[in-house]
Amino acid sequence: MPEEMGVALLGTEERGRHLAAVDAVEGLRALEPAGEESPERWLADPRVGIVTVLSPPSERGYWVRQALEAGKGVLCACPPVAGRRAGDLRDLVGMERQGMLRIDAPSLHSGFADEVRRSVTRVEGPVFARLRVRVPRIWSGTGGVLGSHGLWGPLLLEDLFGRIDTVAAHTRAMVRNRPEEDLALAHLEFLNGLEAVLEVHALGAETEADAAFELYGHRGRGLVHEDLREARMTGLRRQYGDLLAAAQGREAAPDPLAEGLGRALQLAAWLHRAARHGRRLGERELK
Repeated sequence: MPEEMGVALLGTEERGRHLAAVDAVEGLRALEPAGEESPERWLADPRVGIVTVLSPPSERGYWVRQALEAGKGVLCACPPVAGRRAGDLRDLVGMERQGMLRIDAPSLHSGFADEVRRSVTRVEGPVFARLRVRVPRIWSGTGGVLGSHGLWGPLLLEDLFGRIDTVAAHTRAMVRNRPEEDLALAHLEFLNGLEAVLEVHALGAETEADAAFELYGHRGRGLVHEDLREARMTGLRRQYGDLLAAAQGREAAPDPLAEGLGRALQLAAWLHRAARHGRRLGERELK
């Protein structure tokens, strides 16, 4: 029986979910540190083939870079970098190492995104789309709901409909003593004239954890729904499986969020700035 590849988890955010996903992937084994063993020791450990970065957002970019430079596969929690401009990420993900990075975004790997793409092909003359992501408060990690659960949303919409032209947005921290937003709403206008609404919030119970996409056209309507309680584990297991395949030199599915990370962070910053200014902003106003 071939030796299992070790997975080192740096940090504690949603650690239990990642341990369960690793345990479900044949060929992987989570390695626990001995005593106060430092992260640097993990990066030099030949047993470790994959590093999961669950540290605070301000530290994630550093550990992702260190792990990639050490030749490890990396799975990073959202948001992967806090308070950084998209242009600063060019040295974070070298093109030759891009296949070894995954960003924790289960809906891009659970089948939901593929179903959304198929639904778009069945609607003639699309004019309006709506993407909604609802998660319970107990799932809401650091970085706010846009970063932790919705960073992939605007990127997927641009992949479907082309470049976004203007953004009007509203974000709100609904829970006292919590600085990160629990609600993010945005109205997006695309260069091709299509309009879309993005809604991400962490205001409900766990039974309301879902993602939904609606598309309306001159002829036809598309609807895709996903229960996130199941998808967040299905997608995560697939991401670990893809990292294992890439580390072993086998073909692995690409990660759209990792490959479009700079643009995804730029879009998130655009939404936050539009919300802060309280008016519709074009991309040129972000310069």
